[in-house]
Amino acid sequence: MAGLTHSALRTLLLRFGGVGLLSTEMLAASKLPVENKHLSPFLVRTEQEKPLSYQLLVRAADEVAPALEALHRLDADAVDINLGCPAPKVRRSGGGSSLMDAPELVREIIAQARRKTALPLTAKIRLGESFSEEKLQSFCQMLEGEGIDLLTVHARLRKEAFCRKPHWQWVAKVKEWVSIPVIANGSVLSVADAKKCLQVSNADGS
Repeated sequence: MAGLTHSALRTLLLRFGGVGLLSTEMLAASKLPVENKHLSPFLVRTEQEKPLSYQLLVRAADEVAPALEALHRLDADAVDINLGCPAPKVRRSGGGSSLMDAPELVREIIAQARRKTALPLTAKIRLGESFSEEKLQSFCQMLEGEGIDLLTVHARLRKEAFCRKPHWQWVAKVKEWVSIPVIANGSVLSVADAKKCLQVSNADGS
């Protein structure tokens, strides 16, 4: 979450226990190679923050290799490719959810990432611009085929605000289409929400 998943919040969450995987904020792949890990608020971390997944905003395949070299130097535990951010600024830059409209570019990005790292490689998506089983199934299966190890599905269409009820039943469809673990995301704000989400979505986590 932009502006929130920094070292201070991650450290706080660790105090509660039960954290299986931590995540950074979304990091611009184009800027990451020249970021200073001692100065950048996006890269500061403590020794306790493990395992830590680094979330990348990628716009082009040629950004992938330099970014992954930087993540290897930073001792990343996993790499997450953001294909779901609906923020207008991110979409105008050619990243986030705009990439779901360019599956061949995404295929190239994921294939390049898979060649450049042996770390767990994950991706986060939304349901698309509109409900289409054919498009969503093809996209998810392409991600799995190119080497994604885990898929997080934010159960809303691109234009739907966070206040809208998520469509967890569509995560259940994704779960049927792929063999990799699927995480359901969106409006999981309590234990009761998490239980209902997992019941409806049949996801591996939420």
